[in-house]
Amino acid sequence: MRVYIPRQLNFRIPIIALKPLLAMAFLLISPNIVAYRLSGNIKDSDGNTIPYVSVYINKTTYGVSSNIKGDYFIELDNGNYEIVFSMIGYEKKIVPITIFQKNEILNITLLPSVSQLNEVTITTEKEDPAYAIIRKALGAKSNFRELSDNYTCNAYIKSSLEKEYIKKIKKDSLQEEEEKKLTKERMNFIESFATVYFSAPNSLKEIKEAYKDLADKSTHNNFTISFYDDKDKPKQAAVNLNLFKTSIADAEFNFYDNLIANPTLLSSPLVSPLNNATFLSYRFKLEEYFWEDNVWVNKIKVTPRRTDAALFSGHIYIVDSIWCIKAVDLEIDKSVLTHFNYFRLFQKYSQLNNNKWALTKEEFFYNTKEGKATMIGSTYIQYSNYNLNPVFKKNFFNNELSVITDNAYDKDTSYWNSKRPITLKEEEQKFIATTDSIDTYYKSPKYLAMQDSLTNKIYWYEFLGGVSFENSFKKQDWYIDGMINNTLFGIFGVGGYRQRLAGNYTKEFKKGYKLTIGTALHYGFTNNDLKGDASVSYTYLPKKFGRIHTKYSNDYGFVNGYESFANILSMSNIVNNVGYDIGNEIEIFNGAYLDVTAEYTEVNTITNLKYSSWSNDAFGSNNQGAAFPDFTKFALEFTLKYTPAQKFYTEPYKKIVIGSKYPTFAVAYKKGIPNILKSISNYEFIELRVWDTWKFGSFGESKWKVYTGKFLNSKSLLFTENKFFRRSDNYFFSDPLRSFQLLDTSLNTTNEYFQVHYLHRFNGKILNKIPLLKKLKLMEVAGAGFLAINKNNFQHAEVYGGIEKPININKWKLRFKIGTYYVVSKSAHADVSGMLKFGIDIFDSFRGAWGY
Repeated sequence: MRVYIPRQLNFRIPIIALKPLLAMAFLLISPNIVAYRLSGNIKDSDGNTIPYVSVYINKTTYGVSSNIKGDYFIELDNGNYEIVFSMIGYEKKIVPITIFQKNEILNITLLPSVSQLNEVTITTEKEDPAYAIIRKALGAKSNFRELSDNYTCNAYIKSSLEKEYIKKIKKDSLQEEEEKKLTKERMNFIESFATVYFSAPNSLKEIKEAYKDLADKSTHNNFTISFYDDKDKPKQAAVNLNLFKTSIADAEFNFYDNLIANPTLLSSPLVSPLNNATFLSYRFKLEEYFWEDNVWVNKIKVTPRRTDAALFSGHIYIVDSIWCIKAVDLEIDKSVLTHFNYFRLFQKYSQLNNNKWALTKEEFFYNTKEGKATMIGSTYIQYSNYNLNPVFKKNFFNNELSVITDNAYDKDTSYWNSKRPITLKEEEQKFIATTDSIDTYYKSPKYLAMQDSLTNKIYWYEFLGGVSFENSFKKQDWYIDGMINNTLFGIFGVGGYRQRLAGNYTKEFKKGYKLTIGTALHYGFTNNDLKGDASVSYTYLPKKFGRIHTKYSNDYGFVNGYESFANILSMSNIVNNVGYDIGNEIEIFNGAYLDVTAEYTEVNTITNLKYSSWSNDAFGSNNQGAAFPDFTKFALEFTLKYTPAQKFYTEPYKKIVIGSKYPTFAVAYKKGIPNILKSISNYEFIELRVWDTWKFGSFGESKWKVYTGKFLNSKSLLFTENKFFRRSDNYFFSDPLRSFQLLDTSLNTTNEYFQVHYLHRFNGKILNKIPLLKKLKLMEVAGAGFLAINKNNFQHAEVYGGIEKPININKWKLRFKIGTYYVVSKSAHADVSGMLKFGIDIFDSFRGAWGY
C-alpha cells in the first residue's frame, strides 16, 4: 500500500513510436501487479485544494499525505477499508471504500473544525500514558539499534520528480515554452534494484544489478564563487539535488540513535523522538491503541517543544510489550530545511521469522521551488529477503559504498515488471513507456536532431550568461561565454577596455573518454594588442580521473594571483606571460591523486604599456608595472593529494567520491630547472597542506586548514616566484580558510612559513533560542587565524566572530550567505586593532558545499 500523486501530462509522441508504446502500456497493467489505485483530490468548502493532508488506513500504521496540489495516490489490495483524512484546522473524515479488481477515485471535501480552531488547553496533574510508553521504548532501544551483526537484503528504490506550475500564468509565457520541451524537462525518474550488505558497526555496500536513470543532472547553478585551489577541489560528479536518497548510503534515518545527521536536509542534526533526553525536546500524546500484524500498536503523537528547530512532528508507533518501533510518520519544520520547502518521511518495520524487527519500507515526500515552478518529489524504498548473520569474505567491505554493475542499464521491461513491487503513477507509467518503448527511435539521428533543435533554440537572455549548442548524435557540445563575463573582463582589462571572446568544445566518446578544447581571446584597443590562451585536455581513464592537459598562453598574469581585491588589478601586480605547460593527473590508488606538470614561461614586464585612466585614478603612484629584467623559467611541479579511507560510488565508466572521516593531506613540490630553453630559474619549493571538517552534532561544525612550507634552495629565484600571502581588504571578509582579515601589508617570503585557519559555524545553536531573533534564522560563526614567517620573525594572529544570514533565490537556483563579522588582530609589527567586515559565501551546488 502506497500513496502517490497523479498528474496529467501532454506527450507529443512520434507516429513511429505508437505501436511499441501501446505494447508497453499493456505490460504496465499486466496481471503481475496485484494492487489497485485509490486516488483523488482534497479541497475545502470554498473549493481550494488542501496540501499535506494525512491520508491513512484506519487502525493501521500505513499513511501518507496529499501533495502541494491536494492530490493523493494510494495503492490497495482487494478488500474493504476505512480511509482517514486528517488535517489540523479541519474536521477529520473517515470514508469507507471497497476495492475490487479496479482503480477507484475518491475526491474529498474537508470542513473547518471549530473545536480545533478554538482549542482550549486543559492541564491536569495526570501524565499522558504516552510518556510511560516512550520511557519503555528508550530502555529497550539498545536491543533494536542494529538488526544483527551482519545481514543482507534486497532494496528496490524509485525516485520521481515532477515540475508543476501551481499558479496560473499567462499564455505564450514560460509555461507554454516548458510544455514544448521534452518529457525530462517536466519529469525525472531513477529506479534501481540492489543487494545491500551490512556488517556492524557501520560497514555498508550496495550492489545494483539494475538501474534506470532518467534524471537531469544539470539542476546546479553555474554562478558560484569558490576560493579552492584547483588541485584541492574534491573529485565529484554532478548530482540532482532535487531528488532525495537514490542510493541506500545517501541517507539513514535510524530513530534509535540520539541524533540523525543529514546535511542535504538541514545544517544541524535532527533530534530523534527516542533521544535519551527526548522529554526536553518533545511532548507526547497517546492517540489510539490497535491490533495490526498480530501485535498491539500504540499510536503516539509527537509535538516539538520548540518551533524553528531541528525537530520532528507527527506520529511514532510503538509495539506494546516489546517496545520497538512499528512505524514513523514525521515531518520536519520547513523553517529549518535548507533546500526543500517540505519534507515528510514514513518508515515501516516488520517482524521477521526469528522475532527480529527489520525496516521494510521507507517513503519520502518533498518539494522545492525552481523559478515559477514547484518540484514535487517522492522516493519509495522497499527492503526484502533479509538474510541474517551471513559470512562475508575477508576484505569484502571497503570504501566502495555503492556499485552499479556494467550491465545494470540494460535491463528490459520484463525484468522491471518482475522486480518492481509497486504500481507506478500514471505519469511515471507514461514516462517509462515513452522512454523505453521508443528507445531505438530516441537513439536515431532523426530524434537526436529534433532534441538538439529544442535544446539549441536560443533565447535573448542566454547571451548574457552563455550559449551552448549540442549535437547529441555525435555527443559533442559547443559553449560560448556570455556578455556578462566578457564585459566585466573588458571593463577591468589591462590598459583599458578589452573585448573578449571565450568558449569551449567538448566531445564524449565511448566508456567515458572525453576531449575538451577551450580558448579565450581578448583585444585591447588602447595598446592594440591581442592576447589569450588555448587549452586541451583528454580524459583517458574515467574511473581513475586520468586526464592529460596542455595549455598555450600569451596573456597578462598576476604576480600574486591571490592578492586583495583592492590591489589585484594594480599594474604593479601584472606581468606578461608567454609559454606552455603540459601535465597529467591520475588517481594512483583510492584517495591518492598525483598531478605532474611541466611549465615553460617567458616572463616580461609591462612597463611599456599605456595604462587605463581608471587604474591610474584607483592606484595612483603604485600603478606602475614591476621593473625587473625579462626572464625565462622552466619548472616541474608535483602535487600529491591523499584522503585516507575515501568513500565512493562506482558506476559504469565513472567514480563518484563521497568523502571521508579523515583529513586530506597534500604535498606540492616545485623545482625551477636552469639551462633548459634558456631558463634561469634554479630553486626548490615544498608545501604541505592539511584540512578537514569536524562535526559536533547539534553544536555545529568546524573547518580547519594548515599550511607550511619552505624553499629548499633559492639559488636563482625571481621576485615573481616568491611565496605570497594575501593582503586584506578593508571591510570585505575574504575566505577565512585561505586568507587573513587584518593583514594590512602584502607579504612574501623565500623562507619557512606556517599558517593555520579555523572556522566554526554554530548553525543557529544560540540565536535560534532567542524568541525574537529565531525568526530571522541567523547563524553564529567564529574563528581564528595565525601566520608565522621565519623572515624577520614575523607573526600575525587574529580572532573573529560574526552572524550570517542564509538566502535562497529559487528563480536563479542560487543559495548564499551574507555575513557581518568583527575581527581583532595582533601582529609583531602592529598593536591590537579591530574592524567590522562584511562578506558573502555562495553555495556550490555542483559540489554540494559552501565556498568555505
